[in-house]
Amino acid sequence: MAEKIKLNLEYVLNSSPRILFPYLQEPNELAQWFADDVNYHDGIYEFIWDNESHRAKLIATKENKSVKFKWLDDEPLFL
Repeated sequence: MAEKIKLNLEYVLNSSPRILFPYLQEPNELAQWFADDVNYHDGIYEFIWDNESHRAKLIATKENKSVKFKWLDDEPLFL
């Protein structure tokens, strides 16, 4: 079994939060800069990279501050 590594990335973007925020949660906007394509249905985002699909749910949002997704493909890690 492959070892899981937690990865946190931070980027500085010179943009108004009000302008940038929709690009972090709207499927069409996410597809413009984050993934090859993004579909949304019944609260589930489907991110597609190189014809591989990865599903996530938006679990937290702070208007013009942050968004948090939970990957549904991840299996729980038990140690």
